This record gives sequence, C-alpha cells and structure tokens, in this order.
Amino acid sequence: TGQARYRAQTLEGLGNAFTGRGYFNEIQQSYTQMLDDYQQALDYYDQCIAQGQGSPDEVIRNDIVSGRCVPSRADVQEIIDSFDGGQG
Repeated sequence: TGQARYRAQTLEGLGNAFTGRGYFNEIQQSYTQMLDDYQQALDYYDQCIAQGQGSPDEVIRNDIVSGRCVPSRADVQEIIDSFDGGQG
C-alpha cells in the first residue's frame, strides 16, 4: 500500500510539473510547447486516476485521486479546451 501511494503521489507531482511548464510556455506564448506540456500533464493525471481505480487504499482513492488528480486534470483540460488547439 505504501508503494502504491508513492506511485500515485509521483504521478500527481509529474502532472503538476507539466502543468507548471505548460503555464510557463503559455506566458511565453510558446503555444505548441504549451499544448504539449498540458497534454503530458493530462497523461500523468490519467495514470494517477487509473492508480486509484480498484485500490483498496482510501488515501489513494479519496485524497490523492479524487481530491487532487481529478480536479487538476479537469483544470488542465479546461485550459486546453479554451485554446481549442488553434494556437501555435
């Protein structure tokens, strides 16, 4: 269980890191790189969410996945949708 938590937290952290990179590239108006970074963030959040599916660990399911990965993924998807892939 402890290793699964570390994995879920690592995937969340990678999603957060790529979200930050995406934001940085958005500020720099590097839209192609921004979208690539945000897509990578989505991938890590998806992996985090998958880690929680069927997990008996309530901390993974409730705190990490439902509390952080799911809302973070939704935020990044909203940003991507707002650009509609038309920039860059």
